[in-house]
Order: sequence, then structure tokens, then C-alpha cells
Amino acid sequence: MVTIGIDHIQFSVPELPASTAFLEGLGWSLDFQQANFAPTARPYFREVGKSMAYLKRGRSAIELINASSHPGPVSWMPIFSSRLPGEVCSKGSASGEEVEVRAEELGTACRCLDVMEEDAELCGVRLSSAKPEASAAFLESLGFKRNADIVGISLTYPPSIVGMGLTVTIVAGPELIEKAYVDDLGLSLIAMLATDLDAGVKVMNAAGYCSTEIYDYQINGRPISNFVVQGPGGELVELIQIGRA
Repeated sequence: MVTIGIDHIQFSVPELPASTAFLEGLGWSLDFQQANFAPTARPYFREVGKSMAYLKRGRSAIELINASSHPGPVSWMPIFSSRLPGEVCSKGSASGEEVEVRAEELGTACRCLDVMEEDAELCGVRLSSAKPEASAAFLESLGFKRNADIVGISLTYPPSIVGMGLTVTIVAGPELIEKAYVDDLGLSLIAMLATDLDAGVKVMNAAGYCSTEIYDYQINGRPISNFVVQGPGGELVELIQIGRA
């Protein structure tokens, strides 16, 4: 398996129409939406019958899906390039520094630069992991490269003609008490485009990472195949191949 780009980051949201309208109000454009794209049970969903909306702004892409009623553990936290509306959780930061904001429309906490500009693109994500170095090695196995000139653990996947770029900052966090699911509230995963998913499942399992089987379905009229793999800190990554089925 070879990863060829990052397609999107995915939020599981409490109310899909309201969350879509929230992002549209921040300048994101609705690319497409699809109801009931996963009508049968999947091991990575707590509930079946999932619907989604796919939005873009610049090179950034977000997929929203309707969440289960379970709050679930959250490993990923998005970093937006300007302040989102919401309750400020961390006080006293100077302009241009990161602040933490609770965006109820997205069902999660976000980190934002403390500026009030209209540009709300994604400029990265934070990954909370009880095993930061192991999580870094997991991301490296998926094509991320370490940023040696940055203090702490930081990795970047470069933008390409098929995907967005993304920087991940890994911070130490608590160990997850239970398995994470894709439809737990909040930023649930990053989705990467890849080739040869059959080989990918074998490689991930041989490395000790737990993955689902490959599923085939259709999104926006295109045949899509995917599997979801869980990293050592409980983080979820979706691997997608278009046109495999």
C-alpha cells in the first residue's frame, strides 16, 4: 500500500444540517452530500444508517457525518487558522496565539489562532496520545515526515494534486479507556487516499495495528473502498481507494 494524499478530516456532529450551515457561514463550500451512505452495520460505527456532507475551503476538506449518541473518546483536535465562534476555554493568550474554543456545532473542542479574520481554513491537527513516540511511528508508516526543526513531535504530510497537506502535532494525553469509533462526537479521523488496500490491511496488521476489513460502497456516484486502522494511541485513520470495486 502507498498513500498518495490526505483527502479530508472527518467530524462526527450532533446535527448534520446545522453543522453544515455552521461551516458554510465560515466560508466553506458544500461540495456534495449523501444520505444513508452506510445502511448496513460496520464495526467502526456505533450506529448504522450514516449520512454525510463534504465541504471544502481552499485546499482543506471536511467531511461531516451524523454522530452516535455516545460521546466517545476524542484523540484528534483541529487547529483552525482563525477564531471560530464559541466559548473560549483557555484565557489570556495574546493575539496570534492558539486558544481553545468549544464549537458545539461540531461537537468538539477546537484550537484556533486568536485572530478575528474570515479565513477559517485548517492549518493542522493536534493528536493526544498516551504513546506519543509510537503514534509518531504509526503516522510515519503512513507517509508523514517528521519536522526536525520544530520542538516537540510534529509531522507533516505534504499537499499533492489529489489531496490537502496536513501537519500533526502530537501531545501527551491520557490512555483511552475504550475503543474509539468513527461516529463518536468530535473530530474522529483523518482520511488518506491510498493504493492496494489489500496489501495495506496485511501491512497494518503485521505491524500490530488493529484494522477493519475492506468495505466497498458508493459516495457521490463513485465506487469507493476503505478500511479503518487504529493507531497505538487510539487514533483512527481511514484509508480510501477510489475505483477499486
